[in-house]
Amino acid sequence: MEKKEEILAAAARLFAEKGYRRTSLRQVAQAAGVSASAVSYYFGGKAGLYRALYPEAPDGADVRERIERAGLSLFAEEGYERVSIRDIAAAAEVNSAAISYYFGGKAALYRKILYRGTEMITEFVDIVSGKHPAPEEILRLYGAFLCRLGEERPEVLRVIFRELLAGTDVFHDFVRERLTLVTDILHRAVADGVAAGRLRSGLSPEGTSRVWAGMVLFFFLSRSLAADGLAKGSAKEYLAEAWRIFTAGVLAEGAERSGT
Repeated sequence: MEKKEEILAAAARLFAEKGYRRTSLRQVAQAAGVSASAVSYYFGGKAGLYRALYPEAPDGADVRERIERAGLSLFAEEGYERVSIRDIAAAAEVNSAAISYYFGGKAALYRKILYRGTEMITEFVDIVSGKHPAPEEILRLYGAFLCRLGEERPEVLRVIFRELLAGTDVFHDFVRERLTLVTDILHRAVADGVAAGRLRSGLSPEGTSRVWAGMVLFFFLSRSLAADGLAKGSAKEYLAEAWRIFTAGVLAEGAERSGT
């Protein structure tokens, strides 16, 4: 076997066993019985070595997309802990090392999926920051964005449901980094609404926000039970009805109800 082929064989074995990120050029060189400079000479570095082994796509975009789709589907169905790198690789029809190469591992892939899946949260924050709507309108907008998430990205919502039942450390990081801002906006909206006399006095910002989010999310949680009549009709219809019920309990007397 020629030196170049020995390097490729050693790299393929190490990438499969340890993953791309945990495999060094020195380890590949030792396994192939050559110097590290020989690996660099033939392949230019670890990335070049990987591409020589697995030329799935010219720029890797197709591979990354397949991995993200497969990861999201499996995480939504099985949960983070029960899904392995090998499961994702098999579903995406790529080698296991590709996940480490493109994302840095399972935790990084999971975080990437959560961020990409909830990008519309940024849109909600931008609207509130730019237009400064009335306190109750902020709550209504949040409900609308949750509905969009459930309609457009149901698997992301299923992942979030799973995390609410048994959160992973990865999700806790995600909550701290992205959702804390949304929570602060909702709590401040309730407090401002009470202070302005638009919401009933004595309302808890935390409890009121949680009740509204729960009312909206229940529609999507109960969709699997639609045959029993718990989630009939469209999300838009449900949101309008939920908003009428919610505002009947929280709006101060005489305050005008925002539309849907």
